[in-house]
Amino acid sequence: MPEMDFSSTSVEGLYVDDFQSEIEKQKYLDAMFAGEIPIPPIYKAMGVDFTGKRYVDAVLRKRLIGVLSAAAPGHEVVTEDMRGLTKGARISKFLQANMASQREQIDYVRERNPYGILGENAMLKLTGYRKAVRTAGESKKVDFTASGAGMLAEKDLKQFEQFPHMGLIAIVSSVVAARGVMRCIAQHNIDIKRIMFCVEDPNTAGGHLGAKEKDLNGSKRYDPVLIAEQLEHLFPHIPRILAGGIAYRDQYNEKAFQSGYQGGGIGIRGLFNQESELTQELMEEYYFNRIYETVVNGNSPTGYIGRYLNVPRHVQTPEEIDAYVRWAVGNCVACINMKECTFLQAHVKDGEVVPDLESEIFCIGQDLPRTTRGEKGGTVFSSTMRDVIIDDEVYYDADGKFDCPSLSKSHDWWTSHDAPKQSKLSTEAQAADHNAKNPNTPLAS
Repeated sequence: MPEMDFSSTSVEGLYVDDFQSEIEKQKYLDAMFAGEIPIPPIYKAMGVDFTGKRYVDAVLRKRLIGVLSAAAPGHEVVTEDMRGLTKGARISKFLQANMASQREQIDYVRERNPYGILGENAMLKLTGYRKAVRTAGESKKVDFTASGAGMLAEKDLKQFEQFPHMGLIAIVSSVVAARGVMRCIAQHNIDIKRIMFCVEDPNTAGGHLGAKEKDLNGSKRYDPVLIAEQLEHLFPHIPRILAGGIAYRDQYNEKAFQSGYQGGGIGIRGLFNQESELTQELMEEYYFNRIYETVVNGNSPTGYIGRYLNVPRHVQTPEEIDAYVRWAVGNCVACINMKECTFLQAHVKDGEVVPDLESEIFCIGQDLPRTTRGEKGGTVFSSTMRDVIIDDEVYYDADGKFDCPSLSKSHDWWTSHDAPKQSKLSTEAQAADHNAKNPNTPLAS
């Protein structure tokens, strides 16, 4: 049994081997899922479609591990007026659009990177989860599926038996969740050839978080170091990667390799590059603008708390909210189970649309695609590292103006730089620096 100890490994210069055949790649994957080798950075999926085909192509060309998002890649369909269709017809149209886009993106990446390590991320909370897994598996072009945002059940896990070539990365935030997955596999004698845990730290990660807000910042239940120790004791044969709070060389080395993990996941650091689907205009106006704070709240209709940038909503007046609710309900594609959707619970009573003008719950099926399309006022997920990395020199030209780098340049920079030991600027200096770069949205110093 391998010890899976890579505490002396550094992420700097760590890449996937340059495979010349499928056989070479499969041997590498066997070693990776056995915990025999350190795992190069996994550029995680960010939905909806922020980590699309161009993004993942750039990751694989860099000889890293890229993950496509299967979270509503066919999201353009939500811009259509489908109020004349039945609920079933809307849902079917949405799912078909997702599967078609998923196939197209997989083919695009694989044609350009025949031996790159390609994953996909499928959210259990989404209505089309098992369809997404099946689409990836049937393509025979996806090396693993990362599954989170819910607890994997017997029917979910058994699906992987149909696709023995496709590994499973189970995204968990606690040992309790990891034990639930392994208990289900053992109880139902499920045979999954390759399995790994991705421990996502809810104290630092962006997007939907697998924790309750009251348990953040202090609960030992979500201490990544303790989780790694417990997982090593319980499941010594299953490798672990850490996600959340990793954006610099020393963080990858210390939080992952030196803390009992075999690798790490890269989130928001990967978002800020030329190949991501987040427009550079929104990067500069929202993410690189300190006037917008990173917050945690429960406004997502999924029922999970989330970490976002606190940007102004695109609907604010009672009339705008009323029209928005009626449009969203009338065009609902059941992106999450309708019975579990807290947006519908807030605005639909006894089958009738009754907008609650005081509710802050948003329709994620409408608002998250807005951001992907480059429109203002939608859902803007973030992480705690955003507040640190926006000072990094890699994002500015010689005159101090925002200059979005390529993924390759960004990767080379962060894997050769350690995190700042303290804020580079005082609060007043930060405000002055921001105002110089953003004269149209000044901050008070």
